Amino acid sequence: MREYTLTAPTAQVTTHLTFGPNTPEQTRSFIENAMFSAEREPRSDYLLAIQLIDGDVIGTCGLNVHKEPVNAHKASIGYVLASQFWNRGYATESCNALCEFAFKGLQLHKVFSKVEPDNQASIKVLEKLGFRREGLLRHDAIVRGEWRNYLLYAVLADEWSERPMDVGPSTYRVQCGSEVFGFVALFPLDIAAG
Repeated sequence: MREYTLTAPTAQVTTHLTFGPNTPEQTRSFIENAMFSAEREPRSDYLLAIQLIDGDVIGTCGLNVHKEPVNAHKASIGYVLASQFWNRGYATESCNALCEFAFKGLQLHKVFSKVEPDNQASIKVLEKLGFRREGLLRHDAIVRGEWRNYLLYAVLADEWSERPMDVGPSTYRVQCGSEVFGFVALFPLDIAAG
């Protein structure tokens, strides 16, 4: 908990998010909900901590698998990093590993993300990974009392497997339970007592 609270989203980080900045109590609740969700069967939420080799938690990323029959076989992806770790490739590596898991481990057909039109850094991450812009969702959500527009980006399983992709040298891994996908920096959220 202490490690995650240190990098919990700040006002700068939450500019493009629908939540935050969070209090320590909200952060604890967020982590507890993530842990509860990880134990559900069948599992639909994969919220992971982005952790450096030295143990520092620098953010989170997640995959939300849709359960309704009409939306089966697709998931939304999202990520949040502490601002001091922006523009270093961590978001790209994290999303790359989650997409590998989504397509190869979960056998999903589509992964998508909604991003604000002025969030150029996030758009760059998605485009680098082969996501395509599918459209504009006008007034899609009310955030902090204002309607927000979002761009919808997505990648299909066959596009993922055919893309010429190099996210650079990876020095980490993604682990979901006992399975390891890619060699990128993600580990399941874990709370130490106290």
